[in-house]
Amino acid sequence: MKGAIFSVLFVAVLVHGAAAAGNDDPSQAPRICAATNATNVLVAHENCNQFYKCLNGVPTTKSCPSDLLFDPSKNRCEWPSSVNCGNRIIPVRDESQGAAVVCALPGADNSFVAHEFCDRFYKCFEGRPVAFSCGFGTLWNAKEQYCDYARNVDCGNRNLSGINVPQFPVGNNHDDPSLAPQICAAANSANVLVAHENCNMFYVCLHGVPLPQICQAGLLFDPSRDRCEWPRNVNCRNRNV
Repeated sequence: MKGAIFSVLFVAVLVHGAAAAGNDDPSQAPRICAATNATNVLVAHENCNQFYKCLNGVPTTKSCPSDLLFDPSKNRCEWPSSVNCGNRIIPVRDESQGAAVVCALPGADNSFVAHEFCDRFYKCFEGRPVAFSCGFGTLWNAKEQYCDYARNVDCGNRNLSGINVPQFPVGNNHDDPSLAPQICAAANSANVLVAHENCNMFYVCLHGVPLPQICQAGLLFDPSRDRCEWPRNVNCRNRNV
């Protein structure tokens, strides 16, 4: 029920996105967004479960919630049965198909994929899946795409990993954003998290480079736990809120 309500609300929000001529053609997104008064215009994405939203003249990738697909004729996310994707790709989100397959799809970066263990999940970076652990006491809610209280999660046939803790070092000056390049350049730094200058963001080390990522809506990054937390539990210090 919670997922259904969220989806309905999300679809309702999308109704207010301005329509654009030819917004069913992803290749036209840069041209459409560069036009005057294009802010909040929605354009079809190469992936059918995503869409572009024009912000400051640039097409920004957004994802439909849950299992919905973007319908450019209605300018909103709809149930798959009512959407004609044409030649747009429908990414597979079932972990049985393999996270590597999903993350290798065009435009899949920053997409979430369920993990073989219910207390972990994958996030796509540079075409490959990177595994993360949910915070203590929470499980990955594949329907809502975030770590949630166990009572709200149906794990199906997925088991618990038995290690509901971060899989990378905690501390070690990871609360200092200025040290991100140095930390990520070190050996064996892949997947290490470092605080960002903005408290609702963090860096993840990949190929020796710190890549900025954003916490889920309403959460802030806690470098002492290496995860995003509710604001009341996070000391941002001199990081921007």
